[in-house]
Amino acid sequence: MPVSDVFHALYLHTPTTPVQDNYIRGTLFIYQDHASTEYIRGTLLIYPDHASIRYIRGTLFTYHDHASTGYIRGTLFTYPDHASTGYIRGTLLTYHDHASTGYIRGTLFTYPDHASTGYIRGTLLIYQDHASTGYIRGTLFTYPDHASTGYIRGTLLIYPDHASTGYIRGTLLIYHDHASTGYIRGILLIYPDRASTGYIRGTLFTYPDHASTGYIRGTQLIYHDHASTEYIPGTQLIYTRHCINFAWMFSRHSIFYRNHRNYLDHAYTECSLDTLLGNTDNAYTECSLDTLLGNTDNAYTECSLDTLLGNTENAYTECSLDTLLGNTDNAYTECSLDTLLGNTDNACTECSLDTLLGNTDKAYTECSLHTLLGNTDNAYTECSLDTLIGNTDNAYTECSLDTLLGNTGNAYTECSLDTLIGNTDNAYRECSLDTLIGNTDNAYTECFLDTLIGNTDNAYTECSLDTLLGNTDNAYTECSLDTLIGNTDNAYTECSLETLIGNTDNAYAECSLDTLLGNTDNAYTECSIDTLLGFPDHAYTECSLDTLLGNTDNAYTECSLNNLLSYLDHAYTECSLDTLLDYTYHAYTECSLDTLLGYPDHAYTECSLETLLGYTYHAIQNFP
Repeated sequence: MPVSDVFHALYLHTPTTPVQDNYIRGTLFIYQDHASTEYIRGTLLIYPDHASIRYIRGTLFTYHDHASTGYIRGTLFTYPDHASTGYIRGTLLTYHDHASTGYIRGTLFTYPDHASTGYIRGTLLIYQDHASTGYIRGTLFTYPDHASTGYIRGTLLIYPDHASTGYIRGTLLIYHDHASTGYIRGILLIYPDRASTGYIRGTLFTYPDHASTGYIRGTQLIYHDHASTEYIPGTQLIYTRHCINFAWMFSRHSIFYRNHRNYLDHAYTECSLDTLLGNTDNAYTECSLDTLLGNTDNAYTECSLDTLLGNTENAYTECSLDTLLGNTDNAYTECSLDTLLGNTDNACTECSLDTLLGNTDKAYTECSLHTLLGNTDNAYTECSLDTLIGNTDNAYTECSLDTLLGNTGNAYTECSLDTLIGNTDNAYRECSLDTLIGNTDNAYTECFLDTLIGNTDNAYTECSLDTLLGNTDNAYTECSLDTLIGNTDNAYTECSLETLIGNTDNAYAECSLDTLLGNTDNAYTECSIDTLLGFPDHAYTECSLDTLLGNTDNAYTECSLNNLLSYLDHAYTECSLDTLLDYTYHAYTECSLDTLLGYPDHAYTECSLETLLGYTYHAIQNFP
């Protein structure tokens, strides 16, 4: 359990649930609610609710609710509710609700609800609700609701609601609500609401609401709400909830307890960074960044960026970007992008993209794309794609794809795919896949997969996988895996795993793992782990860990950790850490940290920190 919770419980004299997260011999164990997660012989096992997730022979299996997910012959399959997802001949197919998602000739298609998403000539297109997202001339565009996202001259731009996100001179900037996020001199900065997050001297800092998160000397510290999380000599301690009322340090495996007259005069509220950095007299309120950076006298309110950057006299309100960039006199309200780009006199309201692009006089409202592309006179409403593509007179309503593709007279409603593919006269409703594939006369309803695969006469209902695999006469109901694997006569209900593996006669109910592993006669209920491990006769209820570890007779309730550690007779309730550490007789309630550290006689309540740090004889009553 988190040490902070231990402290909290100790000082409130309230019992706690002994929940421990540990790396034992390189293995992570979590014992909450009798749940154990562990790597055993390179295998990840999760045992809550009798559920096991494992990589067996390079295959991932999940046994919740008779569901198995595995890579079979390099193919990922998920079998809950007769659903299979797999890569077949390099194609990803999902068969839930007649939905197929696959790479066809290097193109990704998703066919649920007549929706297709694919890469066409290197372009990603999504045709749901007249929305298209694609790479056009190396640029990613998304056109739903007049929103365009693209890389322009190596820059990612998002234009919904006058918002732009881009890498400018190697810097990522987000201009929503005057917010900028960028790497400046290798530092990540986020400026919405005067919040800055950056790597300073290799340290990550987040300064919203007096909160700092950083790695100091290889130690992770989180100072939100007076909460500190730090790794001290390999130990993870969490000091949350204001519940620790003492200061402590580590020195030669000793704990210095707090009293009111020696070193130990500082309460937690003031010493969280002091004790960490060796500063004795400053309280937390003023030293959070001072002690970190060696500045002695400035309080946090004025030194948050000052002390960080060596600026002495400016308060935070005006120096957030000034001190960062070497600008001395401008306040934050006007310098957010000015100081970033070296523009001195323009306020943020007018210079957000102007100063970025060297345009001096235009306000943000009209220059968002103009200044970016060098177009001077058109407003945003008509130039969003015009200026991008060099088309001067067409408004957005008709030119969204026209101007993009060089088509002049067609409106968006009919040309969304026409202009993309060079088809002139067909409307969207009939040409969505026709024009894509070069089929002229078939409507969408019948050509969905036909035109894709070159099959002319079959409707969608029977050809969804048939036409894909070259099977002519079988309907979807029987050929979903049959035609995929070359099995002709079996229906889906019996061949889902059989045809996959070459087993002919067993139905799905009994062969889900049998056919997978070559076990012939056992039903799923008893062979889920048996057949996996070659153990023939035990049912799932008792052999889940037994068969895994070679223990023959113990049921799950008593052997979960017992047979894992060759400890035979103790039940789970008392041996969870005992069996792990070869400690025989102590129950879980008292040995959780004792057995972990080789400390034999103390109960958990008194040894939680002592055994952890090698401090032996102080019981809880010695704490202040």
